[in-house]
Parts: sequence; structure tokens; C-alpha cells
Amino acid sequence: ESALQVTDCSSLKWIELGSGSFLNCKRLELKELKSLESFSFDSSSLVELERMELVNITLRRLMIGSNEFGEVRELIMRGMSELESVVIGRESFTYVKELIKLQNLVEDSDGDGTSDESDGDSNEDDSNDSDSYDNDSITSANQLLPYRVDGEFRILNCPKLKSIQIKCSSFSDYNCFEVNNLPSLGSLQMGSDCFFSASSFSLAGTVIGYSISVDLPQLQSFKLGNNEFYQCQSVTFDSNQLP
Repeated sequence: ESALQVTDCSSLKWIELGSGSFLNCKRLELKELKSLESFSFDSSSLVELERMELVNITLRRLMIGSNEFGEVRELIMRGMSELESVVIGRESFTYVKELIKLQNLVEDSDGDGTSDESDGDSNEDDSNDSDSYDNDSITSANQLLPYRVDGEFRILNCPKLKSIQIKCSSFSDYNCFEVNNLPSLGSLQMGSDCFFSASSFSLAGTVIGYSISVDLPQLQSFKLGNNEFYQCQSVTFDSNQLP
């Protein structure tokens, strides 16, 4: 498996990837970068990426634009001691667009949807002008087979993280969203249709030793848009100390 790994570079402050960089890379690992201040990339780089892992790096802000990383099936952020905010743009980390295109192809092959080409153009324009997909389109897309719901997004052990903002239709085909041990988290906001297919959602503290659960003392705002966690079967909000 092709991978871009940057580890144990104690003086590294900036990483910038230009246009077309690492096109065939499947895995990105940034670990133990104690001086990292900036990580930026062109939208045409890392287009085949399937796994992203950020561990013990000192970024203060992680910002992902719209329509990014549609192939990524696992996003792990762990032990980022200086991280204060996470912002994910619209329709990132999702296959939904590809599913809608596939549906149009299926309709074409059946002799239906004679205006599929114009519909496809309309959908593309809508992604720039509206905040979410048409609900009927998403529902139809979720009925297609095979449908991948194997994505995992985990944010763990980031003591200074104050806010998480995820905009419309991102992570819509992810199966799991876990937020754990974020004692400074004050705001968690999501736009419509995020984690549409997730079967589990965990927002919790962590166990220290054998008996004490660190709660979420700073959490003041928790906002979900329409159709969030539509297929969710398990939800955990844990902010209590264990006896």
C-alpha cells in the first residue's frame, strides 16, 4: 500500500503539497511532529487517499475545504495537544456524489431518465449554491448496492480542542463518529445530512485509572442539522463520574 509518512521530525514547521502531489497515495500519516504549525495541500493532491491519521502533532487548527477526500474511509485525530478548532467544509469525506452519478447511469441503462445529463449538471451546480443535497436524491442514493458504510471518524485526546464544525453532507456515508476525551470542547455543530448512514455516535469522556470518568465541562452548544445520523442505532453521551 502506497503511503506518505512524516514522523519524528521535531523541527518541522510547515508541510505544503502542491498541485497533483502524491496522486496514488492511499495512506497519510503525520506523527510526532512537535513543531508543526501548518499543513496545506492543493485540492488536486492526495485524491486517492483512503486513510488519514494525525497523531501527536501540534497543529492549532485543522481546516478541510469542500468536496475533499471523497475516497477516505478512516480519519483519525489523536493526541493533538495544541489543536483548538476543526472545520470541515461541505460534501467532504463522502461518496454520495458518486452514488448519485451511479444512479443516473443505472437509469440510463434501463431506458429511464432521458435528461440525466442535464440533471447531473444541475446537481453539480447545486453543490456550490445550496447547503445540502436534495433529500430525495440522498435517500435514493442510499438504496443503491453496493453501498459503502465503512467510514470511521475519531477525534481522541485533544485537551485544548474548543470547537468542531462540520458542514452539510460531509461524512454522509460514514458508519462511526467518536469524540472522546475533549475536556475543552465547547461547541459541536453539524450541517444537514452529515453522518446520514452512521450506526453509532459516541460523545464521551474517558476513564482514568479504574473509577473516574472525565466529563465534558465546557460543552455549551451541540447543534445538528436535518437528517443527521438518520440510520443511527447507538448513541452515547457520557458526562458523568463513575461511582
